[in-house]
Amino acid sequence: MMRTPAAEAAAKAAAKTAARTILLCPDAADLARIRAVPGWADRFDEAVEGTAAALSGRYDVLVPYDQPHRPPLLGAGARVAFLCTDLTAFEVALRNPPPGDLVFMPSPLARLDVLVRTRRTLKAARDLPRGVVLSAADVAYEVGGQGAGADCAAHVIGRSALYDLPEGAPLDFGVVG
Repeated sequence: MMRTPAAEAAAKAAAKTAARTILLCPDAADLARIRAVPGWADRFDEAVEGTAAALSGRYDVLVPYDQPHRPPLLGAGARVAFLCTDLTAFEVALRNPPPGDLVFMPSPLARLDVLVRTRRTLKAARDLPRGVVLSAADVAYEVGGQGAGADCAAHVIGRSALYDLPEGAPLDFGVVG
């Protein structure tokens, strides 16, 4: 249904008047100081003494607009889910659970990060001097390392170390040849 220009203007005016600007300060002295700043008293429809947690009871969700790292405050009975697509953000959320369900929908990069962290990789089992020909005893495995995948072990064994490699150094085709 199309609105007439007059109806559209009326709808915008109603939406604008429906939103309110509220000044929230922990005590009356702070409220008075801020409202005393020239031009600031008329910026707010209401002044409230208290904390954000107390004010959140008025709303289902109170979102920190300028602090995206801070979780929103939820009113009683509100059901909220927090969506993470980044692996690091998801791990932070696991350590500091938000006040609701946590949904992990990994992005393609996050899926790759998960796989990289769980794949078996090759590393030096001992200090390897430059020029040594690698044997099976020289190759060790670790999970989530930086070396070539474990399925490449047969291609690494029999090659020479191109550099002096300390024990635990990742083995890939840039350090063996």
